[in-house]
Amino acid sequence: MGKLKFVLKYIGVVVQLVRTSACHAEGREFESRRPRKKPIIKDGFLHLWYHTYILYSKSIDKYYVGYTYDLNLRLERHNSGWGKFSSNGIPWNLVYWESFENKSDAIKRENEIKRKKDRLYIERLISHPEGRPG
Repeated sequence: MGKLKFVLKYIGVVVQLVRTSACHAEGREFESRRPRKKPIIKDGFLHLWYHTYILYSKSIDKYYVGYTYDLNLRLERHNSGWGKFSSNGIPWNLVYWESFENKSDAIKRENEIKRKKDRLYIERLISHPEGRPG
């Protein structure tokens, strides 16, 4: 087997190590990526948040529901044409989000909103962010 080369790059508190194809026939190399989530220190503990979000496009009069770890980056990607559906609706505006301490809760909430298949539900959610509509 080929030898492995390890490269670590520290960015703040978090490092992600990923395996990538090498440029040569000896095997694979590791390289670091920018951390996917921004660390939040609360009560002396490290907290990393996920968000369920809703975007609105006035140009196509549609809502988009998703989840992410970085709202600013995701909005930037949607508005740069990243993704087949979102490229049709530029510009997108962030109209609602909820934060969760773990990814699975954010995904569950995203699916809960999508399962409603109800535009009025989304609009009530946006207009009353302090409490979820029934």
